[in-house]
Amino acid sequence: MTKPQRNFTPEENSYIEAFHSILEREVIQRFDFESFYEAKLTLSAYMIHYNNKRRHGSLKREIPNQVWNEYYQTFSSDMHQSAIVSKEL
Repeated sequence: MTKPQRNFTPEENSYIEAFHSILEREVIQRFDFESFYEAKLTLSAYMIHYNNKRRHGSLKREIPNQVWNEYYQTFSSDMHQSAIVSKEL
């Protein structure tokens, strides 16, 4: 007997759906890419910006890596993990 397949909906994946909407609005609609390589470079630069510079409404206008670092500072120093902030953008 096979297990019934689960149908995934946008409501079940709201965070990734929101990210795709932001990515489409802030990158895909703004740039015309001449090659896959150019698209890869642009998307890589945007991901650095998204995680290290862009303030997120769902995080009370904080930067994701900043929130990550503050969260892990509450643990003991042997468990502390620091996210690397890039200065490329």
